[in-house]
Amino acid sequence: MRPRRAIVCRSVYRLSQFPTCRRSFFRHRTARRQFPGVRFIIGVVMSLLKPIWQVGKFEESLVDSTALLASAFGAFMFGRVADMLGRKRIYGVDVLVLAAGAIGCAFAPNIWWLIGLRFVLGIGIGGDYPVSATIMSEYAGKANRGMLVTPVFTMQAAGLIVGPLFASALLTTHVSHDIIWRILVAFGALPALAVYWQRRHLKGTRVS
Repeated sequence: MRPRRAIVCRSVYRLSQFPTCRRSFFRHRTARRQFPGVRFIIGVVMSLLKPIWQVGKFEESLVDSTALLASAFGAFMFGRVADMLGRKRIYGVDVLVLAAGAIGCAFAPNIWWLIGLRFVLGIGIGGDYPVSATIMSEYAGKANRGMLVTPVFTMQAAGLIVGPLFASALLTTHVSHDIIWRILVAFGALPALAVYWQRRHLKGTRVS
């Protein structure tokens, strides 16, 4: 009976800690995917930018691919650092990097600055994948772990839909296209900054 009681006690403790993590996690994930000024809106942004900056095919391909390449680098870097220092210590740093990249992109004076700042943005996006997914899987129980971790990645589909809709709403206004694309890329920083404080005060997992 004692081993069973110990298992029950651990399960109750983990469930008591889970709601805080789940609220913080899903607020960030849902907001970031559904307001995709972070990554998935870049196609609309480039369609606005090309006639303004006279962007060539080579520069356009770099803008599209830089964040993806940086995401792979960021996932490896943040995942490794989290294993060495503990996930709680860096949980929140990734969204600051993401927010800095998004805001920086909005103030880019030319295409090469935009490409470089997209790399910073990609590091933040990639860094959030291993840390957030691992923390979620550690808080979730065996019975519902898959159900709770899966939306981490499926919300990308919502971002692909809502992003162009948000851009379309802005394009119906009389705002200059040079301002609209900056609003689109900067807007991705808002949900990241909104959850930073919650992440820094999140209770650690069993191994953090």
